Amino acid sequence: MNSEQSAALLQQLRDIHAAPAQPWWPPAPGWWLLALMLLVLLLLVCRAAWHGLRRRQRRQARLRALVHLRQQHDPGQQPQAWLAAVNRLLKVVVLEQDLQPQARTYSGTDWAAFLEDPEFSILATGPWEPAPLFDADRLEAAAKRWLQRHG
Repeated sequence: MNSEQSAALLQQLRDIHAAPAQPWWPPAPGWWLLALMLLVLLLLVCRAAWHGLRRRQRRQARLRALVHLRQQHDPGQQPQAWLAAVNRLLKVVVLEQDLQPQARTYSGTDWAAFLEDPEFSILATGPWEPAPLFDADRLEAAAKRWLQRHG
């Protein structure tokens, strides 16, 4: 190659130039993956919030039902009916929540022991005794605590 040809070729060369700007759309695959992960995370958070809200609503409904039982059956006048109603409410919670599969069959002292509070020992025999002796306020407070924990 002679110098004339070299000079002609050098004239054709351009100076260093920057790459063209990348368009903002469509985003790179990494951004799509990040958007998908954020969407899944948002759905999981919404689902957890929804279940928490439903759990709180059920708990509040059960606590209102406990108060309603006191209005429906006076523990001083109808102790057996009130004890049976409280017992039924707690059993419904156990059945709905499926706290322990074997708890479905508990009755009597096994049922009272499962509830884990000495106040509930009256539920083993109280609904069938002619005149059960118990403190209704303490039993209702224990039932309220139990419902707040498990309801």
